Amino acid sequence: MRAYIVVAAIAVAALTGCNGGNEKNDAYGNFEAVEVVVSSEVNGLITSASVVEGNEVGVGQVLCTIDSLQNRLRIDQMQGMKEATQSKVGTIEAQIAVLQAQKQTADKDYARISAMLKDGAATQRDYDNVSGQLNVINRQIAQAKSQLAGIQGELKSLTSQESQVADLVTKSVVKSPIAGTILDKYIEKGELAVPGKQLYKIADTKTLVLKVYVSGSLLPKVVVGKKVAVYIDKDKKSDEKLEGVVTWVSPQAEFTPKIIQTKEERVDLVYAVKVNVPNDGRLKIGMPGSVVF
Repeated sequence: MRAYIVVAAIAVAALTGCNGGNEKNDAYGNFEAVEVVVSSEVNGLITSASVVEGNEVGVGQVLCTIDSLQNRLRIDQMQGMKEATQSKVGTIEAQIAVLQAQKQTADKDYARISAMLKDGAATQRDYDNVSGQLNVINRQIAQAKSQLAGIQGELKSLTSQESQVADLVTKSVVKSPIAGTILDKYIEKGELAVPGKQLYKIADTKTLVLKVYVSGSLLPKVVVGKKVAVYIDKDKKSDEKLEGVVTWVSPQAEFTPKIIQTKEERVDLVYAVKVNVPNDGRLKIGMPGSVVF
């Protein structure tokens, strides 16, 4: 499952200004949310997609399922191949055990004939025979071990392939990577999913981010971790007060967006600031807000 982090609100935040004559606000902006686009990682028909826009989902909750029959059949096939390969491994290991026993006998004969040859009690022909027999057994053992290594490598490859296909089966059940709200649904039951196809867009709306811009003169008031007052419109003449926490201050200044107006004359450089605000349901993505540091 691939997840793309995108910014939901594109509205440009306004820096220090007034709102309906209210001079207490230090900066203005719009609420954003971190959105995750959930995409398919496998091919197949969508077999279920009951989650719809507006639904609240938890981490790991099933969003939709994709047909995995062909991959499950491949797993069955690979398991059969692994069993056959494992049988070959057992056969060769048994052959090696027999050859090792023969080698022990040949080693004893070789040592005995070598000693007898030194004493003149055995002929060179006796020595050559036992030596040749030992060499043959050693070559047979080496050949059997080489075959065993090849079959074990084949078994390892099959196990790896089985794990890969099993992973595809797991990914056929698409789960939510975060807890949040379904913003968009891009698929329906019966449609074809392909790797990279977008399925859902999810956002964590329990906490929204108010992004504002401040000038250098206000920067000393802006401290990461500091609690600040956040205001949203209650009606045309009054605001509602909320509490937020400064979570990020841009390390670099940037030029003021053209549409921003300030209490002071326009400044050349400003700093972006993000304030996390718990959402009790009143906040919406893109909604304007203001902050007092």
